Amino acid sequence: MLKKIYISIHRLWLYAKASLFLVVLARKRWKWLMRGVSFVLIVTVGSILLRNIKGLSTPWRNYWKPVAHQPMHEKHIGLIDIKGPIIASEISVGGTSASNIATSLEKALSNPHAIGVILRINSVSNHLMAASQVYEVIREQKQRHPNKSILAVCATACTRASYYVASACDAIFAEESSTIGGIGLHYAQTGYVGSLKKLGIERRLYTAGKNKAALDQYSPMSSQARQMMQSLLNDWHAQLIEGIKLGRGDRLKNLEQNAEILFSGRIWLGKEALKLGLIDGLGSIHSVARDILKRSKIVDYSIRPNFMQSILGQ
Repeated sequence: MLKKIYISIHRLWLYAKASLFLVVLARKRWKWLMRGVSFVLIVTVGSILLRNIKGLSTPWRNYWKPVAHQPMHEKHIGLIDIKGPIIASEISVGGTSASNIATSLEKALSNPHAIGVILRINSVSNHLMAASQVYEVIREQKQRHPNKSILAVCATACTRASYYVASACDAIFAEESSTIGGIGLHYAQTGYVGSLKKLGIERRLYTAGKNKAALDQYSPMSSQARQMMQSLLNDWHAQLIEGIKLGRGDRLKNLEQNAEILFSGRIWLGKEALKLGLIDGLGSIHSVARDILKRSKIVDYSIRPNFMQSILGQ
């Protein structure tokens, strides 16, 4: 507590010095521009202080918290949003952090008043490593909380690695127009070998390790490099397929006959995905909460960077 207050005061002092300097400049030149910048700095300092003073009980303290809603003390359903690419980094501007998803799941399922969790997925993520982390966390939480349901509801899109995450849930639901599947991987690269020659540019590349520059865009790609890349893609694809089979099990209809097309990278709309067993039903988060979990109260446990975290990279 004292450390946080000290850090906040130190930041205030630094920003105050910067603001004073800008105010002095404002008298001489660029008057209104400098005053505007000073105002932004002052608001920044105030928001940092409000966020770091733990004992502050005003509504402003809650406004700046990264969790959308405070914990509820009545029966409810937890909601966790997965938007954009699933990434391993904790800084998730433009995507969703795997560690934040894990934290939100732990917080929601540990709340005795939460009867279950809905993952609202709107993602075409191709980040298999980060998705694998979330996949394992969901399976672990299912074992720790066998009496609580973890459901996935697909919004606009749930494809590639994000569908891999959804397959770990107890059930998957989607809208009729949602895009589902895309169970495949691709790697694209542009080569500039011919362009360099035309421009008269000589490429000088030094490496230690036979395959270190195998995928260099400015060098011709060898057949060995192609085989190496294809082998990696095949291994990742196999991991994706095995995880989905494990999660979905017998719900994948006519798996032996449909395996080739199911795992070809093709995308289906909600109704077709339901016929293939890729999802368990059609619906939105509200209809799933009402009809499947028998509750209407939804509490958002998603962790999102607030305005100041986005600016300062916290």
